[in-house]
Amino acid sequence: AYTLFGVNEFAARFFQSLLGAASCALTVLFGTALFRPRVGILAGLILATSAQMVVVSKAATADAPFVFFILLALYGFLRMYMSPRRLEWFLLLYGGLGLATLTKGPAGAILIASTILVFLALSREVKVLRNLRIGWGLALFVLIVGPWFLAANLETEWGFFTKGILYHTVERAVRPFEGHTGSFLYY
Repeated sequence: AYTLFGVNEFAARFFQSLLGAASCALTVLFGTALFRPRVGILAGLILATSAQMVVVSKAATADAPFVFFILLALYGFLRMYMSPRRLEWFLLLYGGLGLATLTKGPAGAILIASTILVFLALSREVKVLRNLRIGWGLALFVLIVGPWFLAANLETEWGFFTKGILYHTVERAVRPFEGHTGSFLYY
């Protein structure tokens, strides 16, 4: 966006706005696939007019892309669940998983995978895991995430992994930092 529009606030927020709108469109597709077009349109409108979505879609942060890639992966999963032999759903699921992870780290993969596993456990359809082509999906995931992960760690002498992943992601998820208190469940 900086290349297209110059270094300015519009450019800094351009893709966030675009992906915020795309998240609303994906929500329409979700509602339509699960119920009917009217439900999808209402769900998309509700998301588009929710205060948090409006704020996230205008902020120069990674939150709007993160939401979009999570929705993309989960939509791919839903469509694979409904018609498992279609390659495009496989690509959406694992491509979204990889891009969500690139956007905000392991939280992307954890949120998507845990959502799918909880759904399958609650629906008592764990056998569907066989249809997810997990081996090929992990290969696609590594193709998306691997080059950046390797480059970032080589550039920082593995500081990205030790500080960025282990310290700021894993440790912050399991214990309080900077004088904050609370149990594991709080974090």
